[in-house]
Amino acid sequence: MTVAPTPPAALDGPATADNAMLVGKYFIQLIPYVIATGETAQWDALSGPDCKFCASARELGLEVATEGQRVTGGAIDVGFGHASEAEEEGVFSASIDYVEHPSQRIAADGTVLKDYPEATTARAHLELRWAEGSWKILGASSDDLGSA
Repeated sequence: MTVAPTPPAALDGPATADNAMLVGKYFIQLIPYVIATGETAQWDALSGPDCKFCASARELGLEVATEGQRVTGGAIDVGFGHASEAEEEGVFSASIDYVEHPSQRIAADGTVLKDYPEATTARAHLELRWAEGSWKILGASSDDLGSA
């Protein structure tokens, strides 16, 4: 998970439901990269200032990196996605199904801090905005759909 996902052309717009869905899928795929590497430049570019999930994932990635920890596994496979434009111009809601594979968070001394032994399926719910030539994630949440 130390290689960033390829940014989609949809990041350059225009503001369409299809592009919102593609940007949402990219955002979901960035999660394990940020947590495994602590590299937040791409994450920060997408994160809206009031997105609590965005801030929390960023903090976790930085914590893992600064404390000498590492994360193994945790790849995310995105599946079906759907997006629609909200009433406010340039705002979109997206739902994206994904599978998160097993992972472990390991301390600098090799101790397993957290173990997630099963793949899980989930559905992310994102609110995105296209403004001033870029996409921002306004908010994110997910529903656990069970074991994969």
